[in-house]
Amino acid sequence: MADKSCSVCATTDTTHMHFGSRVCQACAAFFRRTVSLGIRFVCKYQKVCTMGQGGRIFCRACRYDRCESVGMRRELVQEPRATNRIPKYVLRSREEGVVDIVRVYATCTVGPVCTESMETGSQSDEECAVELTEFSSILNVTHGELLDYYMSQVQTSSHHQSLGFNKFSLLEFMKRKSVGDHFAFQICTSCPGTDLLDKDDLSILFRYCSFANIWMDSAWMNSELSEHVKSTGILSSFVNRFSSTVGAALFRLRLEVFEYAALKSFCIWKLAMLDSTLTLKTVSQEQYGGVTSALNKYYQKHTPLTSNEIATRMAELILLIGPIFDAYRDMLSVYEALEIESDTMEKQMTCLKF
Repeated sequence: MADKSCSVCATTDTTHMHFGSRVCQACAAFFRRTVSLGIRFVCKYQKVCTMGQGGRIFCRACRYDRCESVGMRRELVQEPRATNRIPKYVLRSREEGVVDIVRVYATCTVGPVCTESMETGSQSDEECAVELTEFSSILNVTHGELLDYYMSQVQTSSHHQSLGFNKFSLLEFMKRKSVGDHFAFQICTSCPGTDLLDKDDLSILFRYCSFANIWMDSAWMNSELSEHVKSTGILSSFVNRFSSTVGAALFRLRLEVFEYAALKSFCIWKLAMLDSTLTLKTVSQEQYGGVTSALNKYYQKHTPLTSNEIATRMAELILLIGPIFDAYRDMLSVYEALEIESDTMEKQMTCLKF
């Protein structure tokens, strides 16, 4: 039986023939984007980057070289049909007559650090192998770095979402939504793996990021969200429903920042998998797996919880995804009734650099 694994990254996920070689959707998207936009990555480690088991690659420059070495052909990649899918920095470079956009790419320190440690004897082969398995070649970050990204994002956005929902007007909510959309935009343009997504995928991702930034952040940071809003109206009714379900659950669990950061990433990417392309599903699965791995390790290293207690705690987080998705659908109905979504989200998405 023929090998069905990806020729580039060796993943056993669904593979098909793309540009002359059997590869996964994520590697096909990476090759298509790199070629069609004229990007040339430069490896800072002279193309001697460490690779994990099965040929998983830690560097985009080396990843592209691998694509060509397994038979992927540049001439089979079509030019982007619409300029609104091309990053602005690429358009500016083309206007200036630049053919190749050179991007020096620093290999993740996992590779070189492991190599150096093994040479000096300060780290065992087994320990290094564990670190390598905790690296995502699709997202190009370690699992720990991925969780750190969400923790940093939560801490930054918390400075702008400090108010609860027991006292607010529609005008105040719109101001808050503008801030939440701003941070959603940042996630869509800076989160590991989003560079592999096209504009349609990012539009889907943006909606879930906006929801998480506005509603989940406020629910987590404010215990008063569990109190009912003493006013009538569509938005107030939604706040009360959200408070009695998601807000009450978050208040009961008393999540630490690392736990909430993980839950927020679960909701963003797990919900995005429900109505997305294969590329977005692949990135979502990698995000979920990476954060889950990092969260489990964080519990083990920084908390006194036993393995059974860790499993129970993580299960409690994952079980929240269902009620949160119900709240998201409820929110969409409210936004539609108040004509909010088309008036704010569309404007943010037109700013995405494609």
